[in-house]
Amino acid sequence: MKKYNGWTNRETWNVMLWLNGIENLYSSMIEVLQDSKTPLSYRELIHALNLNNETTGDEVAYISELLNYEELNESIIDIFNKTHNLS
Repeated sequence: MKKYNGWTNRETWNVMLWLNGIENLYSSMIEVLQDSKTPLSYRELIHALNLNNETTGDEVAYISELLNYEELNESIIDIFNKTHNLS
């Protein structure tokens, strides 16, 4: 059930907002995904970006029990597919 700007909740929306909306984070994310031969999970991506213990500028943890990891994984797979011209 999508409840916040098309996402399950504010926290899930917020971490993707920051990953997609902050130029240096977005560029780093794309670089990691382009270098990967297989799709990464959201947690694997966050680990690769060294954000495990970090928060967004809105103080939402990149790793949290509040996040919908299934939804985040789907989003990361979509971005991976686009970086590899698979979609």
